[in-house]
Amino acid sequence: MRTSTVLTVVAGLFLVGCGAATDGPAPTPEAKAPATKEAVQGVVKFETVAREKVRGTFDFRGMQLKFETALVGDAREATFELRGMVLTFTADSKLGAFDVDGFTRADGLDTSMTQQDRLVIRAFDKALGEALQGQRELPAADLLVRTSTIWGDYSDSLPLRRTFHGRLDQGNVGSGNDLCASVNKPGNGGIASPKYSRATHDCGSSAGDCPWWGCDGGEDNASVDYVFMSMHPAGPCEDTTWFGSSAGSQSCYEPDHPADKEYAYGDCFGRCGGGCGSGTVFSAACRDHDLCVRFGHMMASGWCDDDLVNAAWDAAWMSNCGGVNFNAQFNWASKGNNPQCPTSWQNSGDGCDVNCQFIDMDCFR
Repeated sequence: MRTSTVLTVVAGLFLVGCGAATDGPAPTPEAKAPATKEAVQGVVKFETVAREKVRGTFDFRGMQLKFETALVGDAREATFELRGMVLTFTADSKLGAFDVDGFTRADGLDTSMTQQDRLVIRAFDKALGEALQGQRELPAADLLVRTSTIWGDYSDSLPLRRTFHGRLDQGNVGSGNDLCASVNKPGNGGIASPKYSRATHDCGSSAGDCPWWGCDGGEDNASVDYVFMSMHPAGPCEDTTWFGSSAGSQSCYEPDHPADKEYAYGDCFGRCGGGCGSGTVFSAACRDHDLCVRFGHMMASGWCDDDLVNAAWDAAWMSNCGGVNFNAQFNWASKGNNPQCPTSWQNSGDGCDVNCQFIDMDCFR
């Protein structure tokens, strides 16, 4: 049996059943979930939903994900099991450090995640928003969302067994910087007065992606100066995110470090986790990691792992942004340049407009 390299107090928590904790407050008695929740592309079934424990399954396209989270004092632990692979998360809320691990249940040997595994976990992450409903604020439920966010965006090039020391792992100065004030949401931002944030990656690399003065400003091929962060979903194309040289000339494709594409939008850019999910943590590290994997690098990329390390820490501990736990009702009518609506149609309360909609606060619900 594997044990955490950071915490031993919760080692084997899911193997010994429901024995009493040796320290910390007494757990709240378990309660059965009231109903099974059907996701758009999968079904979430809860066996237990309580303050200190959540347990159940997620069935998605012929695959089943088993999940369980538990809290004992300051200890936090989550276990996912998928196709015979076990993923664990073990943390101490006082220290801030956490361990992750992945191994084969049959023999305990190291294993690796596949793109299909991430697809299932990302679908689960998205489904949790509706499935948990008013129980989202329970600590064990919140932990479930956060761990699905981390595993759904985990890189192939990082070992599954790893300790995250938080700020000791800090690879860029943005880690820990929440961007809640820069997120476009109902009553805040939009086409009339959009809020933008600057994203960058690969700064100072030997490839010369940045000018000699660094990535703090100016035209370079490692940054995007105007990222429109929101909970707007992906576009109808494989690359999910819109990029362009101006707010009105964006198209849905993945550029390869062009110096002239300074605007980006869509697929919940800046949210911690892959695309749109149930968590609403927006941070500098998550924004920069999103840019890295959408601006010329693959998901499994050593170029992006420094951002991912910080992004994972943010996903585990930073506060969710208030007022942004929504999905935008958006009509993606074009795979090319999506023209602007007439000015008189914007922010008029008429909803999203077919064939001409782009960024309009009417699309928020």
